[in-house]
Parts: sequence; structure tokens; C-alpha cells
Amino acid sequence: MYKAIQEIGDYKIGDIVPDAQAKLWLSMYSVPPVELISGKVEKPKEEKPINKPKSSSVMVDDYLDRNSNVVIRNVETDDLGVDILEQLLVSEASSKNRSRVIKAIKNKIKEVR
Repeated sequence: MYKAIQEIGDYKIGDIVPDAQAKLWLSMYSVPPVELISGKVEKPKEEKPINKPKSSSVMVDDYLDRNSNVVIRNVETDDLGVDILEQLLVSEASSKNRSRVIKAIKNKIKEVR
């Protein structure tokens, strides 16, 4: 069982978060927005590598389906991992190809590394 340690999505600090959603967030963010409060710690990246791309691609598409200014602000403020940032970069370059968004993602990748 996981609980939110910061506001994310529809969850407020202290809310119980479903395991599947929490594991997705744990794999996406370098600073996790949830913490394990009971149960066994599992590594979602290694357990189900087949399902992860589907979840990640949905998240990436949803993340980029916003206005350019919103995407840029989110990229700059969210604690995303390098893997997710690279997926965002590939998806943005292959679909909408907004130069300001691509530049913001590249800058964030440099900052995170």
C-alpha cells in the first residue's frame, strides 16, 4: 500500500494511492511522490517490462497533449527521470515537433544528468 507524500494527480498528501499508479509514478519520477507504507517493496521496471512501454507511452502522450507553454512549465518543474524525458523528446520530435518544447526537454535532460 502506498500513500502520497506530495500532491499529484487527484491525490492529496496522505491519501492512499493504488499500487499500479504508485508503481508507475515511482518509475517516472526521480523524486518519488509516493511512499510505501506497507507490503513488500517491488521494482516495477524489472517485473513487467512488457507492460511498462504501454503505460509510459500513454503518460507521454497525455503529457504532450497540452499547450506548449504548459508542457514547457511542467518539464521545467516536474522531477522526471532521464528515461521519461527521453521518451518525451522522441515523442515530441516525431509528432508535434514544437521547437520550444524540444529545447526545454533537452535542457532538462542536461540538468538531470
